[in-house]
Amino acid sequence: MDDQDGARLAAGFAAGDEDCATVVYRRWRPLVHALASRSLGDEREAEDVTQQVFLAAWRGRGGYRPGPGGLGA
Repeated sequence: MDDQDGARLAAGFAAGDEDCATVVYRRWRPLVHALASRSLGDEREAEDVTQQVFLAAWRGRGGYRPGPGGLGA
């Protein structure tokens, strides 16, 4: 994904586009889950945390401001 695609994805996510939310989840879920799993050491807890992260991102999307790291940051 290039910067332009990332910017369109971030804008769509922030605007509430559910298709963009799906792409965001599929793209970054493995990373978020791996970090949670390593930190917590419990697969079920890691899955709960992963879901909470994406739910919080969706609920807080109106406050998203693009930064140098893009949406993944």
